[in-house]
Amino acid sequence: MLLVIDVGNTETVIGLYQRADTDTVPVIEESVGVGIGTERDPTAPAGLTHHWRLSTVPTRTPDEHAVLLTQLLDLEGLDIASSVTGIAVSSSVPHVTSELRQMATRWFADVPCVVLGPGTKSGMPILYDNPKEVGADRIADAVGAYDLYGGPCIVVDMGTATTIEAISAKGEYLGGAIVPGVAISLDALYQQAAALRRGRFTASPAWSTRWPGDSWRSSGPRPSWPREDSVRSSPRIRTRLSTWSPG
Repeated sequence: MLLVIDVGNTETVIGLYQRADTDTVPVIEESVGVGIGTERDPTAPAGLTHHWRLSTVPTRTPDEHAVLLTQLLDLEGLDIASSVTGIAVSSSVPHVTSELRQMATRWFADVPCVVLGPGTKSGMPILYDNPKEVGADRIADAVGAYDLYGGPCIVVDMGTATTIEAISAKGEYLGGAIVPGVAISLDALYQQAAALRRGRFTASPAWSTRWPGDSWRSSGPRPSWPREDSVRSSPRIRTRLSTWSPG
């Protein structure tokens, strides 16, 4: 099975995938809790059997990463030595990337490991002037979206930062944009608006409201959405996405 590690600035998501139809999912004893295993979740991505969500800790050492992964699988009744036949890493935090490389080299030397980054052959041409400047998370988003839905397409990933990627019909990475994420935007709003009180973030049914308590909610993630226009405004991207419709 393939162990996938996605390191974001705030959280790290770990998934366990069946690598092929011929792979067998380890049998879990009835007495072992499946935690947040996905074998009973109809919305889970194809092949995903288990997943975990952790806080990203840049100071975590390679040995600590190894202990954490081993214990997570052990809680699900899985032995990492016999269950994992490959490791794939996509990281937005350079220091954590280095630590995970060292972890794989020291503790899982016999397991093939791919760390997405400059020079990794993803199968997608990167049409940036300097392809090495594109983050691993953005490449992973683009490759995954094209594999699932084809092109042309636009990917919006709302994390610590909101990233927008454009992929052509030929599967080329055309470029994109990076804007502040929802939480960062709201934090800045709270800091600069003295009379605005923090509250629970919930969806608002309309752009504008008649109730003061809902006014700030109506301005949550939506201001970032029109920034897709910054992607389409590029002549190169607009030409290659000529068949794309925002409907």
